[in-house]
Amino acid sequence: MPRYFFNVVGSDSKNVAKDNEGVVLLGVREARKEAVGLAVDFVKHGFRGSTQTWKVVVTDENGTQVLAVPLSEIPARTRIWSDLRRRFAAFESSLGARALAWLIAAAVMGIIVQASVRREVVTKEGGGYQTASAPTGGAIVAVRFAP
Repeated sequence: MPRYFFNVVGSDSKNVAKDNEGVVLLGVREARKEAVGLAVDFVKHGFRGSTQTWKVVVTDENGTQVLAVPLSEIPARTRIWSDLRRRFAAFESSLGARALAWLIAAAVMGIIVQASVRREVVTKEGGGYQTASAPTGGAIVAVRFAP
């Protein structure tokens, strides 16, 4: 089985991270999966500077380039989640952990109270059934009242 090396290369064609050990994989398909996973990790960690021009270059044991995965090919969704995580951490550090916990608890309580107070009661014609539903959960509860 061949050994593949995963190097991260910047826009100036210099190695940002050089793989000296490599990984033994079944083939190029598995090497591509590993390269994409490494690229996702780089994007998630949000390195300073422009990583849009960086790429993961995979070489074989002879040093021949097998494939390259530009970081710009990584889905924007990954970048959005990492940016959201970074903003949340900054918000937590500015508020403090205890204040943030209280804020989250208050928001959850508000949602619970709103869901329990807001209900629709409908009486079926002829009498004995009433249905109540909570719009947030979509559940319908039928209750029979004995005359």
